[in-house]
Amino acid sequence: MRLFIAINYLILKVRLRIVLLIFLFSGARLAVSQILNDSVKEVYGHHTTFFVTEEDIFEPKQKPIGDDGKRDTTNEHSVDTTIHNMQNYGYVYKDGTINQDLGALTTPLSPIFYKAPTQIGKTFGFNGYSPYAFDPNKVKYYNTRSPYTMLEYVQGTLGQQILKAEFSRNIKPNWNIGIDFRTMSALKTIGFHQQVFFTSSNRDLQGNNDAFTFYTRYFTKDNRYQILANLTYFDTRNYETGGIQPAPTGSDSQDSLFNYKLENIRLKIARSLEKRVNYHVYHQYSLSGNSLQLYHIVDYYNQSDRFTDGLDGATDVIVPNGLMTLTPRFDTAATDSRTSYRLLENKIGVKGARGKWTYRAYYRLKDFSYTLNYSPINAPSKSTFTENFVGGYSAYKTGYFSQLSATGEYFFAGYNSDGLGKNHGDYSLKLDYTTKNLSVGYNSIYYSPSLMQRDYTSNFDVLYWKNNFTQTRSNMLYGKLDIKLGKVLAIHPSVSNTWVYNYIYYNTQGVPQQDGGLIKIFSPELTFELTVGRFHLDNYYRYTLASGNGASYIHMPKHFDWLKFYYQNSLFKNALTMQLGIEVFYRSNYLANYYMPVTQQYYLDNSFIHSSSYLVSNLFFNLKIKSVIGFVKLSNLNQLAQPNSGYFMTPYYPGMPFAFEFGLKWMFFD
Repeated sequence: MRLFIAINYLILKVRLRIVLLIFLFSGARLAVSQILNDSVKEVYGHHTTFFVTEEDIFEPKQKPIGDDGKRDTTNEHSVDTTIHNMQNYGYVYKDGTINQDLGALTTPLSPIFYKAPTQIGKTFGFNGYSPYAFDPNKVKYYNTRSPYTMLEYVQGTLGQQILKAEFSRNIKPNWNIGIDFRTMSALKTIGFHQQVFFTSSNRDLQGNNDAFTFYTRYFTKDNRYQILANLTYFDTRNYETGGIQPAPTGSDSQDSLFNYKLENIRLKIARSLEKRVNYHVYHQYSLSGNSLQLYHIVDYYNQSDRFTDGLDGATDVIVPNGLMTLTPRFDTAATDSRTSYRLLENKIGVKGARGKWTYRAYYRLKDFSYTLNYSPINAPSKSTFTENFVGGYSAYKTGYFSQLSATGEYFFAGYNSDGLGKNHGDYSLKLDYTTKNLSVGYNSIYYSPSLMQRDYTSNFDVLYWKNNFTQTRSNMLYGKLDIKLGKVLAIHPSVSNTWVYNYIYYNTQGVPQQDGGLIKIFSPELTFELTVGRFHLDNYYRYTLASGNGASYIHMPKHFDWLKFYYQNSLFKNALTMQLGIEVFYRSNYLANYYMPVTQQYYLDNSFIHSSSYLVSNLFFNLKIKSVIGFVKLSNLNQLAQPNSGYFMTPYYPGMPFAFEFGLKWMFFD
């Protein structure tokens, strides 16, 4: 067994080094080609590479009239060549969502603020690694007059690595193919060489994941028919540490647990693994220009999650939060829990636009299965499901910059082979009114519990259940202003009020539980950008207050702030742009959720509170020379003043210590 693990680890190292060599060779070749080819200089000044997403085709947006008096109706986007936030390559603060993780890249993520789901019906429930995977609905489909290549490499001195590569080219003016690939890995920051997998290795891997998408887009010359298709793949492996194991005598305080690699860890053998494959096709046919179109979307999706513990007759004693010990129920020699989800989904509808009115109507059918295999000595358990939905969208432009819209979907019939819960009744409704400077709206969603929350069985006591939960209802009112005072100041205040009924959470034992009470979440936010000459001050602040008789089951920090102060300048006729600045992240005290490695779920914490609010400051320097972008960064400067200090992202999982990091991104259009 040890030999098998060593061989697999060696293959991983060789594979990453080969990819890196290809990356460096390709970058050098293309860099030389760029210098020798004068025409490429013109390309950088006048982009010949654009992309669209499925949303741009599905819901084209009318753009304002340009300076030349003409309207751009292509809905194509230029390739992003800016250096804005280049230094924030991680996933803790990603796409407007603030997450907690296990203190290292590649580890499972969970939003720290409540966010209602966007999809009704039953979902799988294993979402921790979703931010690392490609979203089939958000794949970029390029339109290139010449081949486009992007290469990006990020290296942290603590073993965090990210390698990304994109390549796209047009076979014909109306047919494009491409591939997008990324791989990332991280070394452990705690318990160095304490796991049996790495006792004889000079590296101690925390986790690694690989993701890629192959895509193509084709449209007829008259643009009446077009098809977008992609294949996405994701594979990850996380060597579970269980977090820091304090001294059994209780002499270790929370503030003394920041010796990182010297700290003891709880788990020495356990691993979590996940694989995803998705085949996605979107195509549409215009019966009457933009006024009447038929469309069809099909997805075939397969996801499997696995937790293993046991090697050469040895197993871990799993004490996930120091308060309870999990005992094997079936197999005391080893655990190999597998959970899988297979989905076939079809969505067919009509859409179009007539004058100021835009509309869509569709029918959606889901056929899926849920399989539990909790021990090699037991037979798997499989449940099958069918769900039927109808939905639609309508929008009316009340002015040039204003629009009133309504979106809705209803789950009207279904079949559950397991007999748990309801098989219909979910709905979502969204009403929005937007103007140039104002957005107000109402969102209501009534959604089913996930398959994981309804039914799960593991090899351990406590961690098995069958629940007849009812749906959860979430209603939200929101408003946002966008105010610009010349070129100096832009202010974006917003406020939301959310009411949550029948909230489902994972209790202090990691078991899903439903509370019938009301949770009220009041959250004002303020974002502003201040520019004085070449100096910039950007800030995002959120205040969150949870109240109601169910508020004790959802923990969120009251205060969160992200401030960035930097100097920016462009030289040599904008051929070179640089940023030098500092950013600060602040999060107030709160009971952050624990992490359960067996189920990959974050669950309720009523005992572990951070000894102080944490603040992390980073110094960064971003540089752009034409299409080459790079950064250097000193993260967590706080530790320079207090070497043995730190903060916890999740109880017993400390955040990254002080580190030097750098990254480089090259884009080639030849």
